[in-house]
Amino acid sequence: MLADSQARVTVLVDQGLSEEDIVAANPLALYHDEWNWGFITTERMTRTLIRSLAAEQAQ
Repeated sequence: MLADSQARVTVLVDQGLSEEDIVAANPLALYHDEWNWGFITTERMTRTLIRSLAAEQAQ
């Protein structure tokens, strides 16, 4: 789930989409029902992955 989530978000980041566009695309929708919890929603996980990928690319 984590590796696939990162891969899904990476594709959108590599396309040059903004954070808001990526969130709107809902790349983790597949995991929403099983993995969306009160403290870490699929939206929050998407934003975390975007920031993590941006930090990696900045290095």
